[in-house]
Amino acid sequence: MTEIYCTKCRKKTETSSEVQDMTDKGRYQIYGDCIICGMHKNTLTGENWEVKLHSKREVLDAKKKRKKMATNKKAKKLGFKILDANDKVQAYIKRPTTPPSTSRLESDQEEGIPTPIQSDQEIEIPASTQGDGTVSEYFELIKMFAIARNEDLDDVDIKVKFILGLKLDNAKRAKEFGFEKPLKEIVEHLVG
Repeated sequence: MTEIYCTKCRKKTETSSEVQDMTDKGRYQIYGDCIICGMHKNTLTGENWEVKLHSKREVLDAKKKRKKMATNKKAKKLGFKILDANDKVQAYIKRPTTPPSTSRLESDQEEGIPTPIQSDQEIEIPASTQGDGTVSEYFELIKMFAIARNEDLDDVDIKVKFILGLKLDNAKRAKEFGFEKPLKEIVEHLVG
């Protein structure tokens, strides 16, 4: 008798009426019934119908991969695309939001991060993100962003930038509360 994981007992148990078979796609499998609860269970095996045991490293890697996939799925559901970005893009997004100064611009050039070139054209001011700050602090930054762009706080573009800059859990709470409400009400809901 082979030990196969039982989903009802939540542990590996012995298997009664064990059958070695091939799937429709040509893979080897063992199936049968749990001797404790009677639940039908099966597992895929190697060519000689031996159940492969995974090392602790393989189990931890699989857990990390599942967690990353779940986080990406939640982010995509909320409309984020940042988690799939490469390391340089994430480093640019996560950098602290400080008012521009000559030392800041020089440090950006040293790091290889592009800075906007001043010309006669209008310069696009990037919206900040919440980062490690509170929702209230982040709301103050969004207010300044709206003033700099000469737009109303309840403008759709400002609301979208505010929601996209929130932490994942706060963005989820804001989505549940509703985007159609004024931005001040959304902030009050997140803070209180």
